[in-house]
Amino acid sequence: MKDVGVAYVLWFFFGLFGVHRFYLDRPCSGLVWLCTGGFFLIGWIVDICLIPGMVDDYNCHAESVVHHHYHHHHDSPSSSLPPLSHSSASYNTPYTNPYQHTPPPYDPYVTPVQTTVRPPPMNPYYSNV
Repeated sequence: MKDVGVAYVLWFFFGLFGVHRFYLDRPCSGLVWLCTGGFFLIGWIVDICLIPGMVDDYNCHAESVVHHHYHHHHDSPSSSLPPLSHSSASYNTPYTNPYQHTPPPYDPYVTPVQTTVRPPPMNPYYSNV
């Protein structure tokens, strides 16, 4: 976890060299600041407002990486499998894909509903001559 206070101290004393950006794991912009003197002093001044957001971005990213690393290496292998569908028993199949809709089996005793497709009403202003 990075600290806003440390980032501001690095910005104040070494900001023209981009040290605060290297501290917050932004090596590309840190290199630009190093080569251009804080992006010609304008970037150094703008960083007054940007530092809290950069620290939050770093901390959130670092937290998600640690969270992903922990769950990736400590979960059991079966936790990555999709859950079994409880509705598969009603279809008398051993397994159904829970992410794909499976229609119910054909039942010969159920009569399908028939619909009648009607043509659109005639337009009285249009003649079919």
